[in-house]
Amino acid sequence: MRLSVNIFYGLSIGTVPNSTILFDLSIQQAELLKQWMQNNKEYIETVVSQKLYDKANQEINQLFNSQIRKISQILSLNEVVKSFWIKAKIRIKTSEGSVYFLACPSCSKSCGAAYKYEFTCFYCNHDFPSPKPLLQFQAELFDDTGNLTAYVEHKEASMLLCMSGEDKIEAEEQVHLFAN
Repeated sequence: MRLSVNIFYGLSIGTVPNSTILFDLSIQQAELLKQWMQNNKEYIETVVSQKLYDKANQEINQLFNSQIRKISQILSLNEVVKSFWIKAKIRIKTSEGSVYFLACPSCSKSCGAAYKYEFTCFYCNHDFPSPKPLLQFQAELFDDTGNLTAYVEHKEASMLLCMSGEDKIEAEEQVHLFAN
């Protein structure tokens, strides 16, 4: 009753008022799934413990040149394509030089608090000693046929910049100290 829409790793699960969700069904498909889970318990535990479900921890199979598209091909498509591979150079586009925002460590929503100062999150109502700096930026992807704009945030931004939000703030503090 009173179900709502939640987002988990980018997927939304929504219901309408007359939806019914049944748990622990005794139907053949549910029994087969339970049996599969028992047979693959070690594998499932490995996936969960190593977070192999996270895109950042997944291995990419060798791509063939036929699978890589030019940016001009993507831009000229009439239908929406959910995923595709491109080979491009990247240029970070920032507004006012900022590539991070300060967020609640629990819910990752922007908090407006100052770094290293205690705050209470307006969204999850928890107290924290300091907000967590999360990286985010716009990037221009380009090849010899065109360009695309992408929005990169959190873990993927850290991987591309080879630093965390905390590292970025510390680097800015060091630059500020040397400038004075």
